[in-house]
This record gives sequence, structure tokens and C-alpha cells, in this order.
Amino acid sequence: MKSIVSLCALAGLAASASAGTLNNTVNATLFGANRSISIYRVASDLQPSGPRLEPEGMTWYNGDLYVSGDAGSLASPSESNGYIARYIGGNLASTPVAVGQFTVVNGTAGARPVGPEGITVNTRGVGYGAFAGMQPTLVAVDGFASPTGRILTSLDTATATTSNTIGNYPINSDDIAFVPGSSAASDRFAFIDGTGGANQIRFVSAADGTTALPGTFNLPNQSKGLLFLPASEAFWFGQSQDLLLVAVSPEFAGDSNLLNVYSLTGTLLSSTALPTGNAASGLLQNIEALAWDPSTQRLFFGDENGVSSQIGVVVIPAPGAAAVLGLGVLAMGRRRRSR
Repeated sequence: MKSIVSLCALAGLAASASAGTLNNTVNATLFGANRSISIYRVASDLQPSGPRLEPEGMTWYNGDLYVSGDAGSLASPSESNGYIARYIGGNLASTPVAVGQFTVVNGTAGARPVGPEGITVNTRGVGYGAFAGMQPTLVAVDGFASPTGRILTSLDTATATTSNTIGNYPINSDDIAFVPGSSAASDRFAFIDGTGGANQIRFVSAADGTTALPGTFNLPNQSKGLLFLPASEAFWFGQSQDLLLVAVSPEFAGDSNLLNVYSLTGTLLSSTALPTGNAASGLLQNIEALAWDPSTQRLFFGDENGVSSQIGVVVIPAPGAAAVLGLGVLAMGRRRRSR
């Protein structure tokens, strides 16, 4: 295991005081195979840096899982308090590293912590959020009060600084994903946009983070988490094309969390209902973030449900191994009413 002490010697890093605890292991049928989802309680994992970790955004980079949550103010710290939880190796049973504190000046209101709704990594090396070195710059979306309003910003995890902040951002985003193209000129960011109450996927050029691109398509209400998978990784989900995975939280009592798989043009390829309930029942309540570890085929679910916030993790089986992946729509419990 990597030394927490040595990690804390890096700029912007501080050890947190807790580690995730296994709450439950639940079986679920995912893409035609019966798999076990391990669910960890993580609410205290950022203490003392952040009072409570409630996963809103997640991304995987260079062997580690990065998790973001909301933030209050510098005067009244709450939730993640401008820190990002970095789980070394994606080990949810270990103590994460608190990366930060990230702040942005909100006009005349002064500095406040950044509490990203979503985070991603521009892996191209050029364009908005580009970086050099082993520690990533996270591209983050957040919602501030007036005068800055919604923002797109870059979080340098090596120095715990923000840069290239774009205020009054036109997309009311719940999550963001970097979508690489065939070249830097065709790289995009995909957003879950809730502007006006209608959930959509919207695309913006990754060159500048602002130029709107075509390809918008509609999503179900309560779409919260977003994950891009390249065609080379789509194999694990029974597909052979680039994919967007979308987590849909329950909208009404009795609804399930859904994991929807889309093509980049908006075709719904599959929809899987996940075991849903509160933390006391050992289930996932409101999934709002997704992340993927390509080296071990682990899919992470961020459950933002208050003091009992959780992260679930499941290994997706290879087609033709323990089971053959199916592509049909799976119904587990009461399905969401169609709109």
C-alpha cells in the first residue's frame, strides 16, 4: 500500500482521518450476469478537511478514484468543503487523501470552496483542462450564487489551485465527461444539462470549453451521473462502439436507480435497474456519479444520500467468462414510469 505520509508531502494534499466501511454486499443481475456490488459508507472519509463526503462527481485517472461533493462557504464549512477525495488504487476500505482546498472568487461575495457536481479529466494534453505530469487537472462543473453563477473550472490536483474559471456558464450541469475524438479538434465535453427542468446530453468543444456542438439528445428525469467509455472498453458491456453511461436516480417512491447505456448519438442500448433503498437497508439510494477502472473492470456508483453517503463497486464480467453479457432491458422491482 502506498504511504499516506509520502503522499501528503505533495503540494495540496492532506491526510484524512477515516476510511470507508463496508456496509453491505448485494447481488444484482448486471448485463446478463449475476454480480456482487460491495457498498461502502464514506460520509466521514474526508474528515477533518471536509465535514461530510456526499459523492456528486467521480472520475478515474492513473490508477486512482477521485470523488467530489458539494461545499458550503469558508465561514460555514459543509460537506466536502472544497476538497476532493482521492482513493489510491480505488481502495474504498483505505483512508483516502484529501486534495485541496479548492476555492474560486465569487465576485464581490469573495472566495468560496468549489463543490463540483461533476468532474472529468481531459486526457488529450491540449485544450481546456490540459495538464502535464502524473497528477491530473480535473475539469469541474459547479453552481455558485450570483454574481458568478454556474461555473466550469480547472482543478490542479498537484498544486490545489483553480484556473480558467468560466462564470455564468450556460449549462446547468449535473455531471460532465470528456469524450475524445479522432484528433484534438474533435474532442468534446458531454454534459447532463438540466436547464429548464428537461434533462439532456449536450456537447461542448474541449478546445475552449465554451463552443456549443450539435448532437443534443434527451434523457429521463433525474439523470445525474455520466461516464464515457471508448469502444475498446465497451466490450465489457456487450457493445463495440463508444458509449455514454447515465445513472438515473429514483424520481418517485418505489422507483429504482437505473443504469442506462447510450450510443453517442442518443440511442438507448440497454437499461438496468439496480437494487435501491436507503443505507440502513444496505442498498444504494440516489446514484449521482459513475466511474470506471479499465484495468480491473470495476464500475463505481456514487450514492449521494446525506449522512449515510455511500460508494458501490462491482466488477463487470468479461463476455463468455462466467456468463454471457445480455443486452436486454432488465426489470428489478418497480420500473420508472415512462414519460
